[in-house]
Amino acid sequence: MADYADIASEYEETIVNESIERIRSLCKSNGTGSDLCLDCGISIPEKRRLIFPDVKTCVSCQEIAEYRTKTTGNRIIVELQSS
Repeated sequence: MADYADIASEYEETIVNESIERIRSLCKSNGTGSDLCLDCGISIPEKRRLIFPDVKTCVSCQEIAEYRTKTTGNRIIVELQSS
């Protein structure tokens, strides 16, 4: 028989997996790149998505990333792995 820790762990795993799927569905492409910025979550303007089909960040987040790369040589990249 499962104890409370096992039940809680299974529940937590279910919630995390559902959240990941929800985020993936929000970030799915309609042929013009992602609709939402992967860094901040705001909507990427359609014109930007048409010009840069594989764009993953909004202009502000891209500028921050480029500044970080320029000044430190590092950028934290967070991408969802497709299942």
